[in-house]
Amino acid sequence: MSRLYGIDREIKKRLDAKYDPEHERQAREWLELVSGEPFPSDDFQESLKDGVILCKVMDKISPGTIKYKKSNIPFVQVVDAIFSVSRYAHKNGFDAPYLGPKLADKREVQFTQEQLNASKAIHSIQYGYTGGANQSGMSFGSRREISG
Repeated sequence: MSRLYGIDREIKKRLDAKYDPEHERQAREWLELVSGEPFPSDDFQESLKDGVILCKVMDKISPGTIKYKKSNIPFVQVVDAIFSVSRYAHKNGFDAPYLGPKLADKREVQFTQEQLNASKAIHSIQYGYTGGANQSGMSFGSRREISG
């Protein structure tokens, strides 16, 4: 690999700082558990490079919905995608552990007619003054009158 300079080197340092080997280990174990197959090589990044393993996992989660093709997704995004896929799979009832934080459940709020009517009495002007800013008196393209 060629030597990096300037902003390229700074970007690489930032990306390297975000990389977490523990997330890699968890993601690898989860992918092997769900797909039922070991990784083709010990190099995690190289194994995921073409996206075939991820497609196999998605096919196990939702059979018949995934078509295999080459992927050029940057590696850090691939690991984030694995965590996301695992959470959605778990939430949709797929029998496998999830990685990362649990997804929030949707909460529907039902308002009574009395609450809805009460909201109509609120004056929107209390949220901020909206009446003063305009462009009246401005003239574009004409000369500025300076008198002394």
